[in-house]
Amino acid sequence: MRKRILTIAVIAAAMVAGGVALMLRWYPSLDQLDADEGWMLTQAWQISQGLVPYRDFSDFHTPGAFYLLAAVFKILGPSYLAARLLTVLLTLATTVVLDRLTKIFTQNIWHRISVLALWWAFLCMYPLLTPNHYANLASIWATYLLVAAWRQRRAGWYFSAGLAAGVTVWMVQTRGAAVMAAGLFVIVASRRWQILRAYAAGLLVAALPFLVWSPVELVRNVVFSPLSQYPQQFYSPPYLLIQTIGVIAGIGLLAWLVRLQAPGFWPFWLSAFLLAASIWVRADVVYLAMVMWPIPVLFITCMVSPWKITLRPRGQRVTKIVLVYVGCLLAAQWIGWATINASAGLALQRELVQRGPFLAAVVAEVKSRTQPGEAIFVTPNSPGVYFFSDRPNATRFNALFGTDPGAPFFAEAIADLERTRPRIVVRVPNSFVVRRGFHRDGSPVDQYLDAHYRVAQSQIGDYAVQILERNPETPE
Repeated sequence: MRKRILTIAVIAAAMVAGGVALMLRWYPSLDQLDADEGWMLTQAWQISQGLVPYRDFSDFHTPGAFYLLAAVFKILGPSYLAARLLTVLLTLATTVVLDRLTKIFTQNIWHRISVLALWWAFLCMYPLLTPNHYANLASIWATYLLVAAWRQRRAGWYFSAGLAAGVTVWMVQTRGAAVMAAGLFVIVASRRWQILRAYAAGLLVAALPFLVWSPVELVRNVVFSPLSQYPQQFYSPPYLLIQTIGVIAGIGLLAWLVRLQAPGFWPFWLSAFLLAASIWVRADVVYLAMVMWPIPVLFITCMVSPWKITLRPRGQRVTKIVLVYVGCLLAAQWIGWATINASAGLALQRELVQRGPFLAAVVAEVKSRTQPGEAIFVTPNSPGVYFFSDRPNATRFNALFGTDPGAPFFAEAIADLERTRPRIVVRVPNSFVVRRGFHRDGSPVDQYLDAHYRVAQSQIGDYAVQILERNPETPE
């Protein structure tokens, strides 16, 4: 009893320390805010004000993360602190779920701690207040419930697994499709039609809120739009992803050859494989970090679970030594990525401290030049300005960037600007998306702004930020 109480106390202390660490990661400067975090804050704030995704503002992600945060804004008011608190609580809760998932395959406390430690290292590699992180959390819940359902063989567990997979679809469609496909495949392969009905019922319950939109509207925005735009804008060569998928496939081949005795392993393995494949279009280090979490569990399961086909003692030792060697190489690579990422983040923070505030300064300038409730436009990709300045967007586009000048969203944005004619526009030349190759200055929207606006201010502190005012000769 005393040992159990001590264990609970240690876990509680670790959770509190982890929560404090996550909160401090964002404290105190807004200038550590990633553009994607500003985008999520703005779109959740817009939904909390009654706007509807796809109709009132453009996006090609499924909107679950935005609606979840909007609900918090409705209760606590729109604030960065409330968003951080929600993200921390969800991350801590998912830490417990990941530990329970690992515990299915190994009781060793050090194995479980190593899995959680690597996962927390992955969390250092990407912004947390984003739909992708929320989808990452949801995929862990969905995978855990699928494995538990496979072991329990009860309809209620499969209903919960289907519901969690549907929620993951709500967060990010590709990540949700991966865990949903894994669940459907393992159930259909087992020919358990009763539990298939339970799993499908969970999916249908999760899908009910999609009835807000017509099927045509939904498919156009969350299927066709990303298929046509995303690969062109964000494609990354999948070299690291091929390595990752190769490792997962290799673990699966070994498990099949030795007839690994670990109930629930194959649903877990298939989920890991499909989650990795779901980032094929944008397979950079940041997105890889979001889908790496199953690999340590796969390695540990192969090491500790019984093998039905027993190799000779020397062959078994050699196989496990090779497995440990490959696992250590991968762990070293991941820790190296996390270290480089953290070092880059610290360097950026030092630079920001030396150069002075960016977002806070832009927001202060916008507030000084506009009235409360007055619409503005910010281009190409600083969507947090809308949220922190409490100013609505004059267009449907919270972020507007692309390398194809003929892309239809440029023409749509120009039509919005011609209709609303905002008095103030914020433009950031040579922005981050330009330096990353996601956008080119001189787009059709830039040409429209150059024709109808004048540069009232070209510098804020040490940053090249243009404040544009509409030409007085332009008819109002």
